[in-house]
Amino acid sequence: MKKSKVPSPESDVQSPAVQLSSVDRASAKYEAKLRAGRGTLARHGSIERQMASFRTAYEHQRELEARVRDVLVAAEVPSIQYPFYFAFARRLDRLSRICSGESLRVEAQAYLDYWAARGLVESVLKAVCLDALDISV
Repeated sequence: MKKSKVPSPESDVQSPAVQLSSVDRASAKYEAKLRAGRGTLARHGSIERQMASFRTAYEHQRELEARVRDVLVAAEVPSIQYPFYFAFARRLDRLSRICSGESLRVEAQAYLDYWAARGLVESVLKAVCLDALDISV
């Protein structure tokens, strides 16, 4: 019977000085795919501009998730439900870039009702709107 060589946990862990942030790691992977021709280049054709746009969007996404996570932790929401609340927040964040004022409030209320009907807690959804996205519903 052959013994499989199992690496020790210490050998797989990088030192803290070498570890990349998740933004850097995701950007490096995305850039490698673009340079290898496995990703679709935007119309302007500049990998540098596309990478800057990707990085900005990724950082914004991480910040949004952190704000939503703070609300969810405070409300003691089970972590199994986090993806649904994140999806709700991403949808409203996207909507807030194209709508404002009363139309944003009405659309946000419609999405809130939709997600509440799917089983999410309405008070937590309202807290996500107000605390994480600054949208009053």
